[in-house]
Amino acid sequence: MNKNSELIENIIKTYNFHEVCEIKLENETPIFDYYNDKKLDKLCSLDKGVYLWVLKENNKPFEIIYVGLLDKSTLKGRNGFHGNGFKDKGGSKSGKKLKDGIYERLEGTTDIKKAEKIVIYTRHSVTRIILGEKEISLCRAEEAALIKKFNNDDNKLLNEEGVKRRNIQNKSK
Repeated sequence: MNKNSELIENIIKTYNFHEVCEIKLENETPIFDYYNDKKLDKLCSLDKGVYLWVLKENNKPFEIIYVGLLDKSTLKGRNGFHGNGFKDKGGSKSGKKLKDGIYERLEGTTDIKKAEKIVIYTRHSVTRIILGEKEISLCRAEEAALIKKFNNDDNKLLNEEGVKRRNIQNKSK
């Protein structure tokens, strides 16, 4: 196991992330295949959290390719939004980039390491009292911290925020 895999596994375990579904290809289009578990289904129906798209080989994580935010939507809602972006007709520019990135990772169409599968981990973010206001979710701060931690040469994030931050980091080198 490499150092990056150990870091990913440590983050997943330490911060109570749960594997909830797999991203599969159906007619070259990504779909979200949720695990049949009521506890996980409930987790997928919560807002105010973060999620990770994780590449696995031999059932071990080796790279994070997406860090997402659940602020005004649930994971199922957010994945529905992603699914609409993947469509050939009516999809979005960013959705096409994500679709292409998923396809490359599962089909091995480039010189990057092919994954056996892509899974999604999620967690409900903690809340704090901030400036006297109760129940303020830290999901945005958690997303920023995860992008900072995993947007590097070992984890080339596909989401626009990750690409934007990586480009800024590369320009400052």
